[in-house]
Amino acid sequence: MKPEEIARINALARKAKTPEGLTPAEKEEQGALRRRYIDSFKRSLVSQLDNTYVVEPNGESCNATRTKEINAFMLDFKEPKITDKPWVDQCLSHAHSMNCEYTFGNIFVWRTAYVTRICHYKDFLLIRYGRGVDIAYSPPVGTGDFADAVRVLQQDAAENGVTLRLLGVTASYKELLEADFPGKFNYTYSDDYNDYIYSVEKMANLSGKKYHGKRGHITYFMKAYPDWQFEVLTPENVGECIALHTSWIDEKDQTEQKEEDAEFSLEFEAVLSAFDNYKALGFVGGLIRVGGKVIAYTMGEPHSKDCFVTHFEKAPADMRGAFPIINQVFTRQCL
Repeated sequence: MKPEEIARINALARKAKTPEGLTPAEKEEQGALRRRYIDSFKRSLVSQLDNTYVVEPNGESCNATRTKEINAFMLDFKEPKITDKPWVDQCLSHAHSMNCEYTFGNIFVWRTAYVTRICHYKDFLLIRYGRGVDIAYSPPVGTGDFADAVRVLQQDAAENGVTLRLLGVTASYKELLEADFPGKFNYTYSDDYNDYIYSVEKMANLSGKKYHGKRGHITYFMKAYPDWQFEVLTPENVGECIALHTSWIDEKDQTEQKEEDAEFSLEFEAVLSAFDNYKALGFVGGLIRVGGKVIAYTMGEPHSKDCFVTHFEKAPADMRGAFPIINQVFTRQCL
């Protein structure tokens, strides 16, 4: 990326923090420059890998990219593409979990952040995350010989020099593993993979003492911002949501942003990927306007006929009621 383009990104970021803020055209320019920055970063990383060499156990020196190809010769793991959606969805229809990881949209939009790779093995979807010693897998999802699918994951892990580590193992998958590999796996509970699950009816009505707080926040929001409006996400208003997300990043504390720049960039890439492929992914979303300006948005996809997964939800933390109202109105009008 050219120095003047990086300077322009910084200039727009500084202007966004001023009372004047950015014009719609500048916000669109900022989003485009951020995309180019991310693409440039990815190309630079690939170039570094192409010029990195690994000494194999037999003493041979091998290019890092070539090493990856050799290690994956048994299973054809690749980066998810939109064209993979039909067969991945078919496999995911047999998932023993409502985990948000078991949606194609989640796999696809976060593919860069988690270095996600997928493989179509017989009638199973195999998912691998990370690289090097950080490689991990999801339990095989699909139909057929589950034990066989686990064994090929064990082989792939061994080829990559690691012990098979499965993430997101729910109680039902633990039963399957214990049936086929009794006592062979150790299990560690982690809160990192917990999801919030709400009944559509309860989220739409917010009835009962449990939701008293949410109702109070929504009432406050409606009184404070009487001109608020809800809209379904469309190609026409997606650009405003991207601008909102860009503003959310810019408003982060400067020190915090420096420390978590990579995290913000990866999330922003995931958001852009979701918007760029919104229709193809089958996403459903909505937004809230106040004074004609977008202040909150949400989007996700059906996990199954009984479950909908919200992938992204953004609203200003200092605007009381913004999160609860986008929750409730989206549920009422779109689910």
